[in-house]
Order: sequence, then C-alpha cells, then structure tokens
Amino acid sequence: MGFSVPILLAAASSAVSAVGAIAAGESQRQTAYAQARQSELQAKSEALRYRQQGVEVMNKTLATAATIRARAAAGSVDPFGGSALALTQYAFGKGLEEKMMTEDNATLSLLGGEINATEMRRQGDAAAQAGYIKAFGTLLSAGSQIGQIGGPPGLGSSSLNLSSNSAYTLKRGSYYG
Repeated sequence: MGFSVPILLAAASSAVSAVGAIAAGESQRQTAYAQARQSELQAKSEALRYRQQGVEVMNKTLATAATIRARAAAGSVDPFGGSALALTQYAFGKGLEEKMMTEDNATLSLLGGEINATEMRRQGDAAAQAGYIKAFGTLLSAGSQIGQIGGPPGLGSSSLNLSSNSAYTLKRGSYYG
C-alpha cells in the first residue's frame, strides 16, 4: 500500500509551505516585540529628559530667588518681605508651573510609549496568528489536492447504506449487498 510520487511531493511541499508560513509569522511577531521594547525604552529616555528639564527649571528658580534676595539685601531692603517677597513668590510660582509641565510631559511620553508598544505587540500577535491560519489553509488545500490526485490503491469512498433492505451494510467502493 504505497503512495505515488506526486502525492508524496504534494504533501511534502505543503508541509514545507506550512512550516514556512508559521516561521514567517513568528519572525514578524519577534520583530514587532523588539520594536515594542525599543519604543518603551525610547519613551523612558524621553521621560528622563523631561524630568531633567524639570530639575533645571527648579535650579533656575532657586537661583532667581537667591538673586532677588541678594539684590534686595544689597539695596538695604528686607529680602524676605515687601517687593522682594512678592518677586520671589512670583518666581517660585512660575518655576513650579514649568516644573509641573515637564512632569506632565514625562508622564505623557511614558504613556505614549506604552500605547505604541502595546499596538506593536498586537500587530506581532496578529502576524503570528495569520501565519498559523495560512499554514492551516495550506494543509487543507494540500489535502484537497491529494484527494483529487487519488489516495493509495484499493481505497474507495466509504459510506453507510441505511436502506430498509439491509442492516447498516458498509460499502467500500462497491455494493456488497
């Protein structure tokens, strides 16, 4: 009970195509996951830059407040009251506002990176799933083609005969009565 060469070639070709489709899908998934990781790292780097800007803003704010107080004291004005106090409070208010903006930007950067990474992973998973579906379709198509070529000698179509004259007689290519 041997298989013919065309059947074996069709089966082998389909198996190789199916394995290739799965491998391609998995490769796309790995690429997408690597890109997702890169997106997360880039977002973290960007968030660190925003936080560093926030630190610089606070340093400049402190320097501005120190300058206001030093000039007030040099001019024989109370550095902790009156106009000097108002200017210092204004500088701190603006500095804090800018610092909060850099924190918001850092948070948005991280969220954006996370959203991009999640989408890339979804695309990778979809590519892998498409590879499996393509492989399954290839194998189904091959089965259909092999069925059209014909199976091993001696096998015909099998079915049950449920006529009233015979009690569930199995037919194999021809009627056994």
